[in-house]
Amino acid sequence: MSQTRPALLEILLKTAVTHSVTYVVMGLLASSILDYTRFFAETSLSLMMRPTSDPWVMAGPLLQPVRGLLFGVVFHVLREPLFGKTAPLAARVPHPS
Repeated sequence: MSQTRPALLEILLKTAVTHSVTYVVMGLLASSILDYTRFFAETSLSLMMRPTSDPWVMAGPLLQPVRGLLFGVVFHVLREPLFGKTAPLAARVPHPS
């Protein structure tokens, strides 16, 4: 069973999609659970953080695929240590017989 390393395009696409979906889902959960709108307006965080109604904050999810692509480039550069010739963890763990 030979394993091939992931190609650049595969790494870029998977990383961009995974990062973007995770960012949006976790951002929506955190925003609603922690009530960012009120919290940022009523505390000293308003001095450091933009309000949630700011256009740059609203554009954040749209810019995440670009950030995901940057992460993908880094993963591609580190592909040998990350996806090299080592066996998956499940294959290295001895199973009780």
